[in-house]
Amino acid sequence: MLLVSPGQGSERADFGRAWADDLGLFAVASEATGVDVVRLLQRGGPGFARADVLQAAIVAVSLTALLPIVSKARATVGHSLGELTAVALAGALSPQAAVRVAAVRGRAMGEAAQACPGSLWYVDPKSDLPSVLARANAHGIACRASHNPDGWVIAADEDAGAAIARLSGVHRVAVLGPWHHPAMKSAAEPFRCALQRECPVRPTLTWVSAHTVSAETDIVEPLVAQLTAPARWTEALRVARQSDEHVVVAPPSRLAARHAAQVHPSAEITAIHGPSHLAAILKDPP
Repeated sequence: MLLVSPGQGSERADFGRAWADDLGLFAVASEATGVDVVRLLQRGGPGFARADVLQAAIVAVSLTALLPIVSKARATVGHSLGELTAVALAGALSPQAAVRVAAVRGRAMGEAAQACPGSLWYVDPKSDLPSVLARANAHGIACRASHNPDGWVIAADEDAGAAIARLSGVHRVAVLGPWHHPAMKSAAEPFRCALQRECPVRPTLTWVSAHTVSAETDIVEPLVAQLTAPARWTEALRVARQSDEHVVVAPPSRLAARHAAQVHPSAEITAIHGPSHLAAILKDPP
């Protein structure tokens, strides 16, 4: 079994409501952010406009969903923020540590985004991709991240984003800043310190990322590097799955499950939306 952890940008307003009764990791998220995360998950609210709150909540929801089946897994893979969830599932960080680190990561990225506002822009595979990329390059956009087998996500500051927003097939992604862009450089050291403070250990499962496929890797520098580097999501999904392996996607699973199906069209893919989906997997033999 391959466990897939999503990043930020695919969540809907009720993405964690089905899990909010399981207080364990959400209490950690609340303490780390100073916000009642359980209340936000149950009722929604403006608190998710803060990157630290949203990132801590996503990691807490994903871990709450996947930890009961981690003993069935061979490997874990995550997209962007989901890489932090993936290393916790692989045993390199405790679940509580991963949630605390997610809050630090989000806070540092939010501060960096205030200094250099921007966003991510999805380029539809049916659009004139060369023209969009040419316009992006003309405005000095430094990063492009693979998003699915055909399209791209472009990280851009506000001025460069405005230049490509008017082009056909370009859509703004619902994130709070220019993630995977050099503008996030100032977030690297706080994130690194938070990871080191939690004393990560060698993963016990294979952790697949854009940087490595290993059960023996140091997790800190690969996680820090992806703050400013393109998120090579398609490549990671492609190498992560072994033949005939069941793929299970954590909530919020909407986009990550679709991307997994695009990369592995013949795979059995289960998107976990609530505890009922989890119960069905738990009944399956290992």
